[in-house]
Amino acid sequence: MPGTETFTLHFWDYFAFVAFFIILSMVGFWAGRKERGGSEDYFLAGKKLPWYVVGSSFIAANIHTEHFIGMVGVAVLYGICVAMSEWANVLSFTMLIWFFIPFLLASRVFTTPEFLEKRFSPVLRQFFALVSIITNVVAFLAAVLYGGALAIQKLFESELTRLTDLLPAAILPPGSDPTQVQLWLAMIVLGFLAGIWAIYGGLSSV
Repeated sequence: MPGTETFTLHFWDYFAFVAFFIILSMVGFWAGRKERGGSEDYFLAGKKLPWYVVGSSFIAANIHTEHFIGMVGVAVLYGICVAMSEWANVLSFTMLIWFFIPFLLASRVFTTPEFLEKRFSPVLRQFFALVSIITNVVAFLAAVLYGGALAIQKLFESELTRLTDLLPAAILPPGSDPTQVQLWLAMIVLGFLAGIWAIYGGLSSV
């Protein structure tokens, strides 16, 4: 097919990929090994992290697979102007930090729903939490997992094909597309690893 390039991963490609996840997991578990005190330790890392670590984590947590895949694809179509949306985040993040963080700290709360309960009512807290969960799971987390799984499926297509062939036919839907099965496997692995990091160590691991 014209314009289509194929590539093959070699030993050092696999080594770099595996080493990255091993090191990342070790750092995450090491950082979160003592975070067992309560909400303050889990959400605020016990207020022990310096400002530059918190700021770096805040920015890094805002970059996901939709940036590496989706925005790159949009940039191919429309040019580098799509990067302006990220530069504009500097202004919005600055306003959030300077105007809202002092209120949250003065209220001695750990989450936005908790602040809304103290400021307004428990009903508003539950409503905001429910909307946030639905929005993040349906609109945000789904796109992040799909983008990451799509990249893994393209990089490790032959390995995932062999893994799919090992799955019992009884657990696969009749006439299932192998590509879709590979994407589901990749999403499950990504979600499992990310969930372990976040649940185990809270903000310190993240």
